[in-house]
Parts: sequence; C-alpha cells; structure tokens
Amino acid sequence: MKALITILTTCIISANAMEQLHEFTASDGRTLKAKVISYDGLTGKTEVEREDGKTVRVGIEAFSKDDQAYIKRWEPCSLFRSPTQFSIIPRRTLDQKSSYVMGMVDQETRYTYDLCLVNRTGLQMNHVSVEYLACYEPRKEDAQEEVQMVKGRTPVCDMEPGDVKVISMSHFAVSDKIQINKPEDVPGSIAGCESSITIRVAMEAPDGSQVERIISLPRSDPGTKETFSALMKKREGNHS
Repeated sequence: MKALITILTTCIISANAMEQLHEFTASDGRTLKAKVISYDGLTGKTEVEREDGKTVRVGIEAFSKDDQAYIKRWEPCSLFRSPTQFSIIPRRTLDQKSSYVMGMVDQETRYTYDLCLVNRTGLQMNHVSVEYLACYEPRKEDAQEEVQMVKGRTPVCDMEPGDVKVISMSHFAVSDKIQINKPEDVPGSIAGCESSITIRVAMEAPDGSQVERIISLPRSDPGTKETFSALMKKREGNHS
C-alpha cells in the first residue's frame, strides 16, 4: 500500500492540471492530486490520472472514506461510456420529390435526423446534452456549390434509470437538377449529394467536466445493435 501511495505522489506539478485535479487522502493520511477517469462498481476498482499524465488502477479502499464516496459518484460516467449500458441510436430519413419541367428534373431531398437515447443502467445520468453538426456536399459536377451545414444543441436534462428520450435534431432540404431528354427518362432517385451528421452526446461529471461520446452517420454507434425503428416499436408496445 505504501509503495502504491509513493508512486501516486511522485508526479510533476502542472498549473493547468491543478484546475481539474481532486486532492485525495490515502488511508495512511498522505495526500495526492489526481483526476478520476473511471470507477467500476462491480470490482471496486478506480482508474485515476496523476498530475504527470500517467494512470493508475487501484481499489478505492486505498483512499479515505470521504474520497471513496466521491469516487463512487463517477460510476454513472463509466456506464455512460458503454454503448450497451447507455445506448445512442441515430436515424437518418430521406424524402424525395421530383418534377419534370422543360427537359429538367427538379428534385428536392429532405433529410431528417432523429436520435434516441436509452439509459439502460440503474443510475441517473446528470445534465445530458446533445450537440450536432449536419452537412451535405453537392455532386462532383456541382463542385462550385459550397458544402451546407446545420448545427444545433438540445437543452440539458437528467435521465433517470430506464429513461428513453427521442430527440429530433435537424432537417433540411436540398434541391438538385439534372437534364434529361424526355419525361419517361426521369430516374426514380438522383444521388445529388452526400449527407452526414456528427453528434456529440455528453454528461456532467462530479468535478464539473464533460464526459462525451461522439458518433456520426451514416455510420452508427459501435456496439449498439438495436435499430431506431426496432426500439420505437418496443417503446410503443410498452406504452400500449
């Protein structure tokens, strides 16, 4: 135990790190400054980052009772990082409409983005927020057009155990034109642009910092096998 505390207290003092570090008291009375990275309630182990940037994994019994209580408050943050415990399920839908006027097809594509957050843990997640940046890039032959972007942020909220929240993030319409010879040549769809969205979901940690996960579409959240539609059907069944 003494060897462990010696390792933890052998660190380089950084003025920037001091603002985010917590002063811990070891069970033998020694003190050290470190930041909690994670806490596993099943094993009783915590991972802390020292002032020199190195991380150490140790049982919370190495610390005082007050510090043990503080470390346990970080368990929701660890579960938040797990896709199976806190699911982030995005969905992108497209609605296309076409019209033919004087040898030109005018097609409007409306992109809609929704996000479903599921707290599968038995713990409350505090001050959960969502930020997003959606964009579309025109076809290569329309390179003179600039990439268009839409960004936004949802209000901060707490999520109780078992909570399911559906967030409508953004929608925007893209007009695209293509020249054809006759009306019967109108294609069923026009691949006019590439659309994508980057989503940042964050929660507040006990020290006031942000624990975040970042995902993007069309690629979904790694580790989440459940689709948005399947989850919505299940949710509707539970409320019927």
